[in-house]
This record gives sequence, C-alpha cells and structure tokens, in this order.
Amino acid sequence: MRIFNIVLKEIKHNIRNKQIMGIMIAFPIVLMWILGTAFSGGMEGSSLMFDNPKIVYSIEGQGQRAQAFEEFIKKIEKLGIKPTKIQEYDSGINSVKETQYACYIDFNDSENKIKLFKNERYNVEAAFVEGIFQAFVQKYNVISEIAKVNPKAVKEVLKEDSKKYVEVKSIDKKKRPRAIDYYGVTMTTLIIMYGAMSGAYGIRGEKTRKTGNRILTSPIKKYEYFIGKNIGSFVSLLFQLLIVIIFSRYVLKVDWGNNPGIIFLIMASEAFMSIALGIGAAFIFNSEAAMSGVLNIMVPVMIFLGGGYVPLEQFNSELLFNIAKFSPVRWSNDTIFKVIYGGNFSQVFGTIAINLIAATVFLTISTLIFRKERA
Repeated sequence: MRIFNIVLKEIKHNIRNKQIMGIMIAFPIVLMWILGTAFSGGMEGSSLMFDNPKIVYSIEGQGQRAQAFEEFIKKIEKLGIKPTKIQEYDSGINSVKETQYACYIDFNDSENKIKLFKNERYNVEAAFVEGIFQAFVQKYNVISEIAKVNPKAVKEVLKEDSKKYVEVKSIDKKKRPRAIDYYGVTMTTLIIMYGAMSGAYGIRGEKTRKTGNRILTSPIKKYEYFIGKNIGSFVSLLFQLLIVIIFSRYVLKVDWGNNPGIIFLIMASEAFMSIALGIGAAFIFNSEAAMSGVLNIMVPVMIFLGGGYVPLEQFNSELLFNIAKFSPVRWSNDTIFKVIYGGNFSQVFGTIAINLIAATVFLTISTLIFRKERA
C-alpha cells in the first residue's frame, strides 16, 4: 500500500507539472510536423527514407518456377525497385556486403531454394523488399506443391493474373515510410529517451528539497521508496507516450502499422530503460550539474546513433553503423520499422531484452549506492 501511495504521488506530481507535460507531449508532436513537412517537399507520399531500393538477383535453372520468378522481377520494377541480374553467387554476396545493393536474391530452381541476403545498413529498404519477396515465396511454395502432384497444372497456375498475390499482401508504395512516418517514430523514441531527465530529477529533486530524507525517516522502507519512484516515473512517461502516439496517428496521420500493441511494447521497454538511466545518473553523481551534464551528452548521442535526427544510412559509414549497434535507440527504431513495413518480428524479443538488461544494470547500480546512503 505504501508503494502504491508513492507511485500515485509521483504520477500526480509529474502530471501537475505543466511545463514538463507540455515539453514531453508538445515537443515531439511539433517536431514531427515540422520535420515531416520540411522533408516531404510538400508532396503527399514522398519518402525521406530512401530512393528506390536497388537489389541484385541471380537465377539458376530454366524451369517453370524460374520463369515465374522472372515474371515476379518484372512486376516489382513497377513498384519502384531497381533489380540487376548477375550470374555469380559470390558476386551477389559481395555486392550486398559492400553496400552497393540493399538485397541479393538467389533463386536456385534445381535445388528448389530461394535465398534472400540483406545489408543491415538499408533496414527499411530491405524490409520493403522482403515484404514483397514473401508474397512471391508463398505462391512459389504453392507452385512447388502442385508440381509434385500434377506438373501439367503448373502452366495453368502461371497463366493466372499474378498481380493478385501482390495485391493481397498490400504491397504498394504507401507502405514505404514518408517523412512524417519516419519522424513520427524517431521523435517518439527521442522523447522517450528524454524521459531519463524525469527519472533523474525525480530523485534529485527529493534530495535538493530534503523531502527524501523526511520520507525515509517515516515507516516507509528504502525499497518501497525506490520501487515507488521507479514505477511512478515509468507510468507517467507511458501516459505521455500514449498521448503522443494517439495524436500522431489520428491527427498527423503517422503510419504506426497494424501491430500497435507490439510497437507500444517495444517503446515501453525503452521507456523503462530511459527512466532507469535517469535514476542511475541521479545516484551516481553527487551534483546536479554533473548529472545533468552527463545525461545531456549521453541522451543526444544515443538518439543520433539511433537515427533519431537523420537516417544513419545517409552517412554511408561502416564505423558509424557498427558504433550505432551499442545504442538501444537504434535497436528500438530498427525493430519498429521492420514490424511496420516488413511485418518482421524477429528482432522484437531481442530489442526488448536489450532494453530490459540495460535497465537492470542501471537499477542495480542505483540500488547498491542507495543502500549505502543514510537517511
């Protein structure tokens, strides 16, 4: 019950702080609108994220399935994808490694295999191509099964309007992120990271006002106080986050995809990590100036490495890309874009785990320091 009272007190304190509420809600919304408008060039449907994706492909074999794949390649050109055909498998692999192309697709009719290789620098482009590629794979699997039972029927299947399997998957240019979609995601994760300030000043403010000492001289135990402050700050940030997402979705028309629950879960894990980072900084540094200085360096750097200000792909730097892998924001943004535009959930668990592990480290450090402090 005492923990609940502390949580409630923290939530009320944060919500009643109109200045903080205004910054945490209005700031990302205004940035979404400004950056989304500025980079869209005033044209609906334009894309900040990438030019038309370039892919390289190879075909081994000349059977009916290979012919179907050739027809598939011709159709995806109409969707803005630029395919280049090569003969050698190793050449395709190297071209993707050297970032010349977003993807390499190897079709081997004799081995009955299709392989897709992606370059991680082109996450959104690759996710866009992968979504289209999955549509073909589904039809390819059907054709393969038909060929086993009745090879003659394959011709009839190939004669059918192959646009249907593309349309069913809703593969069109609308699923490519516009500027407003890109900044809708990145500005939301940006403001989540600035939630670290709320966590930090929630602890530092109690120390400055000496209210923390008075609370700890009461029957409230240290662990109750610590848990209550954490949960209170976390719930407050989630409330602010929810308002931003709802407003951006229905007013700014940001595309959050068809899996809002998964998206919110990823962002919630980042929010928990952000609050833990702020609380950790409040306990590690004795002065408010040092705490604020470190957070004002760490947070923008993590956001930059996460592609919050501009897509890192624009820099075409392998070193920068490798450093960015250490930013939880990078993992969160990449995973969210893959879920929205590629229907790819493979990184969801890993991203949430990274955020929770980082939060655990910060909270463990905070706990150890707090236990040594005297009321």
